[in-house]
Amino acid sequence: MRVLVAVIIGLTLAGCSSAAPVEPKVVPTTASAFPTPSASAKREAAPPVVVGDIAIRDTSPETLAAQRTAVPMALTIDAFDIDMPVMAVGIESDGQMEVPESAAVAGWYRFGPVPGSAQGNAVIAAHVDDSEMGLGPFSRLRDMEVGMELGVAMEDGTDVTYVVEAVEQTDKQVVDMDLVFQRDGEHQMVLVTCGGRWDRDVGHYDDNVVVYATRTDAPAR
Repeated sequence: MRVLVAVIIGLTLAGCSSAAPVEPKVVPTTASAFPTPSASAKREAAPPVVVGDIAIRDTSPETLAAQRTAVPMALTIDAFDIDMPVMAVGIESDGQMEVPESAAVAGWYRFGPVPGSAQGNAVIAAHVDDSEMGLGPFSRLRDMEVGMELGVAMEDGTDVTYVVEAVEQTDKQVVDMDLVFQRDGEHQMVLVTCGGRWDRDVGHYDDNVVVYATRTDAPAR
């Protein structure tokens, strides 16, 4: 897996785990290390001075999602004749990203960056198949190549175009989802689906297929 924040709070497409909490170390101090100043040396601290009103910004995922004026509506990959609807999704009760039940529909993670953002990864995921249609459009992700283009049609009528930079198929146990869902750094489109061998014992595929793409019309910095 390539090195691609913990803002997803353990979010994965195939379960998550948490390490045992680490007891903080308490370093004792001595009176001699920090001598108490004499009464004459003590001074009352002046209160801070605030000029004007302080704006309080709600940065909860729900508020950030509501502030967006345009969301992705469709994803196209001309090389494979893919043109599929995209819906906004959130987080399941078990901490995993929601994915539309039908493999014909992709889900955009609405608590992360939107396609065309200045930074961070816009993540779109879909099932590789389903019981009704069999293999879905995202089954072709493993066949994508560097240099291929994909487009995202936005609700406001604009389109954002990306070019593929990397395609990876990695065991789900070692995929770094913190980096897949990162909110800072260079903006990328990240497409995610399942791949590899179907494990009947656990009921899912062994791997994730992840496509990383950058904007072809990235704004000047």
